[in-house]
Amino acid sequence: MLTRAQIEEVLTNAVNEATEAVYAAKEYMNTLVADIPSGLPASDSQLAMKQASAAHLAALEKLRDALKRWNDYAMHGKAPQDFTDI
Repeated sequence: MLTRAQIEEVLTNAVNEATEAVYAAKEYMNTLVADIPSGLPASDSQLAMKQASAAHLAALEKLRDALKRWNDYAMHGKAPQDFTDI
């Protein structure tokens, strides 16, 4: 069984990694937008924008989940379900 400090470390690392993924996805979207002089993507850029947007949304959802897991543990002492198997 993991100690409280180990659980906190795992959850904190998950939040940090998810935060970095959000920043990276947002930076990639900003790069794509900056490369479009008119602000309106050409047809070949539309797929890249959709993919970048989907990646950003997935990163935000991962961050939301990581924050929920951290808050549930910090506020209620509720260890994530998958930690009970460790």
